[in-house]
Amino acid sequence: MADQIDTVTLDVPLLTRMLELARESIKTDADLHNVLTKMIGASKQHDVLTMEHYNEIVPLKAEARLLRVTASALGNMAVTLKKVLRQANINILKITTLPDSALMDIDGDLPVSKWKRCMDGLGFTDHGDHHELPGMQGVGIYYDDGTVKVKPL
Repeated sequence: MADQIDTVTLDVPLLTRMLELARESIKTDADLHNVLTKMIGASKQHDVLTMEHYNEIVPLKAEARLLRVTASALGNMAVTLKKVLRQANINILKITTLPDSALMDIDGDLPVSKWKRCMDGLGFTDHGDHHELPGMQGVGIYYDDGTVKVKPL
């Protein structure tokens, strides 16, 4: 008797997230095979995998290991973000790169409400406590008291 062929059905949001994970975070064949094994296992319990099953497929500890965002990459993202913010007349005075984040000091007084409007107007995705810039998935942009913090989620 031949082995049954494994079939995995994903909805579009989960498919998008899995492709982002593969493009940006999975660096080895072993990591890829671990994620695929989890997907196959989850698909045996669920007809269609959705974002509700994401943590079952990619546990938080595994995702933290897969998201290898280096300090220099965060610094580069901060420089890119500085250029984007300039479009909204938000001037960045200084960027400080730390091992786990990049801090950006804003010139002038910027209330949180105006910050959120600027981010929405520039096409950032609002997640309540942080924003994401398209193309920088897995990196959160936080704002508090005139300081922007760019760090892995």
